[in-house]
Amino acid sequence: MALLRPRIDFDKGELVVSYHGKRHDNQPHQISIPLSADPSVLDSTLDRQRSRVCGEEVSAQLYTSESINSFFSSVLGVPCVLARFPPGGLGLKGRLSKAQIQRYQQPSRVRTVPGAFPDVPSPPDSDSEQKKPAKILLSNESPILMIHSSSVDELNREITSRGGSPVEERSFRANIVLEHATGAKAYTAFAEDDWGSVYIGRQNFKLLGACRRCQMVCIDQETGEKREEPFVTLAKTRRFDGKVYFGVHMRHDTFAQDDCTTKETQYPTIQVGDSVSVNP
Repeated sequence: MALLRPRIDFDKGELVVSYHGKRHDNQPHQISIPLSADPSVLDSTLDRQRSRVCGEEVSAQLYTSESINSFFSSVLGVPCVLARFPPGGLGLKGRLSKAQIQRYQQPSRVRTVPGAFPDVPSPPDSDSEQKKPAKILLSNESPILMIHSSSVDELNREITSRGGSPVEERSFRANIVLEHATGAKAYTAFAEDDWGSVYIGRQNFKLLGACRRCQMVCIDQETGEKREEPFVTLAKTRRFDGKVYFGVHMRHDTFAQDDCTTKETQYPTIQVGDSVSVNP
C-alpha cells in the first residue's frame, strides 16, 4: 500500500489516488474519487458495513462504483471495497484519540511548597486536559503526527555508525515535519518529547504524546520493500518501558465559535515555510 499515493484536487473536489508499482495490461494508473458524498458512487441505503479499526467497531459507508473498487482490488491483489467514515459515525459513538503522554515524557518537577512531600512529581497536564481526548475518524491513534528533522538526523547518525543506510523522513509517514530555519534557534534531537504545544503560522497544536512505532517504518516508501532499518536502531535507542517511540501525536486547537470572525479562524490553514514557535 506504500505504492498508493493520494492527493487532493481542491479545484475539482476530488481525491486522486495513483499507483506507482508494476501494473498489468490495461490496468489504470490512477482513480479519482469525489470528496462529496456523491450518490452515484456511494451506497446511500440504510445498510452500512461494520468493521474494526485498531480494535474499535466502526460503521462505514461503502462505495458501490465498480471502477473505484476494481482499481484497489487489482493493484493490491485482494478483493477491496472503499469505505468512508461519515461525521458522527452513523449511530456508533465517535472514535477518540488513544495518544497520551508517556511516562518517560513526564517531567519530574519537585514541589517546593513547605511541608509538601519531596520526590513527588507534578502531573504533566491538568486533569481536565487529560480527560479531553481528540476526536478522530479512521486514523490509527490521533488526528496529526509530527516529526522533528533534528531527530531524524540524529537517528540516521546512529544508523550509519552501525554500518546501515540512512532513512528518509517520509518513512515515518508524518503529517507535519518541523525543521529549523537558517539563523533560527536549532532545537536538539528529540526535544519534541518535552514540548507542550506548538504554533505553526497562526494555528496552535496541542501535543498529545509520543508515537509508538512498529515494523511499518521499515517499508521503503519508494519501492514497497521491507528493510531492517530504522526499527533495529530505534529499538536500541528509543525504547521506553518495552515500547519503541518516535515522533509525537498532535491535535489542532480549534477556535471558540464566537472567535470565528476572520479568514484564519474560519478556514485554519498551515503551509510549508510557516514559522513555528514552541511552548513547554
